[in-house]
Amino acid sequence: MPLALLADSIATWLSTSGDMREVVSTILHSPEFLGPAHRWNKIRTPIEDSIAMVRAFGGTTDLNAPLTAIYDLEQPPFLSITPDGYPEFGADQLSTMRILEMVKLARRFIDPFSDPDLDIMPLLANATIDLGDAGQVVDTLLEQAYPGNASAIDRQLAIDFLLSTDTGVPQALDAAAPDYEARVTKLAMYLLVYPQGRKQ
Repeated sequence: MPLALLADSIATWLSTSGDMREVVSTILHSPEFLGPAHRWNKIRTPIEDSIAMVRAFGGTTDLNAPLTAIYDLEQPPFLSITPDGYPEFGADQLSTMRILEMVKLARRFIDPFSDPDLDIMPLLANATIDLGDAGQVVDTLLEQAYPGNASAIDRQLAIDFLLSTDTGVPQALDAAAPDYEARVTKLAMYLLVYPQGRKQ
């Protein structure tokens, strides 16, 4: 912890007779915590990322796909050269190769015969929403994947994605259409590679 923030935290502790809620508030509202210079300082390692992607929408896996992604990124479990493990800082982990491997893993969710397996329909059915309303579908999946951590731009990009074909042609969302499940599954895959998914 930076010394200035430590001093502020101690001052809050002393001035509030040890109120931990206020101490935590001091830390969470500090420039050291919120400042742009500190973004991406701690992100998920590939193994954490792979597991989180499977869990985000209640997927299942036999671990083949996540392990393949981890080995492709040269970070196999328990084989780090140093005893403190693989790096968890943005500069060390956010390479083009890393992002592409996560996209490749997310794309496997679309294939019904591939691992990992993702069945998005029960999640949407349990949400009691209008399945033909792109905004409601996007809101449900964003809240599932990134609770309270999606901007209006993130939301609009997801809606635009859902309301267009693979070639970018606008296409209305019809919950009774035969391609509906494939479209919302593709949306889930798209959301899994949002930058928020890389953060710890």
